[in-house]
Amino acid sequence: MRTIFWVFVGCAITSNAFGEDPLQQRLDQLYAEYEATIANPTVKKYVELDGKLRAFLSEELPKYAEDSEGYSKYDEHTLVVGIETRKKFSNNRIRELGLEISRYVPILLYSGKFLVQAHEIDSHSKYREYTLFSQIMSTNGLEMPDIKVAYQYARAFPNGPFIANVYLIIASFHKDLFMIVRGVSQGENVPGLYCYKSYVERRPYEEQMAQNMRIALRYYTKYKEALASGAKRSRWFGDSILFSDRIIDELKAGTVTAWSFCGD
Repeated sequence: MRTIFWVFVGCAITSNAFGEDPLQQRLDQLYAEYEATIANPTVKKYVELDGKLRAFLSEELPKYAEDSEGYSKYDEHTLVVGIETRKKFSNNRIRELGLEISRYVPILLYSGKFLVQAHEIDSHSKYREYTLFSQIMSTNGLEMPDIKVAYQYARAFPNGPFIANVYLIIASFHKDLFMIVRGVSQGENVPGLYCYKSYVERRPYEEQMAQNMRIALRYYTKYKEALASGAKRSRWFGDSILFSDRIIDELKAGTVTAWSFCGD
């Protein structure tokens, strides 16, 4: 699974001999808000805390990184965490905030745990356009989306706060399924087949490949249109998508090989 997140690296995240570290101060503020939230939890408070943690990753950490030295770029969206910084993020307070270092590449992730907890309190609250998103990504260890819930979200909240993510999840799921059916049709030992096996139908493989390509391209277009109209792509723990126009071109040509879920 591929992950795309902003991550701070370079300067320590604890107070040191040179004075208070502003990043540590911000982490302390977030932890204080977390403690206040769990002391009297409500759907609204969990949704607000979730939003602050997502903004922390995507908007605040890059600003800290601009003032640091020694970080390296993973790709255009991501800064890699150095070894010492990784150690400093390995503590219970950070984990309680739902933050952790990815096991795939040294970048910081947010689990989305507070939207899950908000949804558990009331799955049909007035914040459902936020909390329903937490039900899309799998918790069974397969790192697969619940595609039915993704479509449910897209129908119910076409202007929802996570609509760009949802369009990208749907597109990437069908792109992966295209590759699964392509491999099965060629008699290959397909990585990740156990994740998608229930979605492979008995009808001709060519028909399935064409349908999945068509759906994937439709939702990649929706994703790009959503971003162009101002929708944000919020970061989340299961953000496994490698997206670029190159993927669209390769999908059209039938040569795409980049997995998004459970395939590599």
